[in-house]
Amino acid sequence: MQFRQGDLLFCLESTLPRPARPHPGPILAGGQQPDEHLHLLDGPGQLYESGNFLYLEAEQPTFVWHPEHHRLALPAGTFRVVRQRQYQP
Repeated sequence: MQFRQGDLLFCLESTLPRPARPHPGPILAGGQQPDEHLHLLDGPGQLYESGNFLYLEAEQPTFVWHPEHHRLALPAGTFRVVRQRQYQP
C-alpha cells in the first residue's frame, strides 16, 4: 500500500529494518531553504533512519502536514519514506 503527499511517497513495510536509529524531530523533508515548505509529522509516530531511508513507525493512525498540500492521513503501520523529485533540465 502506498500514499503520496507532494514529492513524498509512503510505502507500507512489514517491519522496521534493523539497525535503525531514531530521527530527531518531526521533519520528514524540507524545501530548498531552511524552514521552507517542510513536510511534518503531525500526530503520533516515530521517525527512524536506516541506510539512506527515513522510516515512519506509527502504532495508531497519524498525519503528515505540508503548507501546499492537504493533510495526509496514514493508517497505523511502518512506512518507508521516499523523496521523489521532478526532473528539471
